[in-house]
Amino acid sequence: LIKCLNIGGQYYLQTRMLSNVDNAEKTISRNSI
Repeated sequence: LIKCLNIGGQYYLQTRMLSNVDNAEKTISRNSI
């Protein structure tokens, strides 16, 4: 159970970081146009 929660937490953090990067790239490209 603890392992499951740990993996789930890591996956959640990864997806959040990835979506933050996606949003940042979109804003940067929008600003550069």
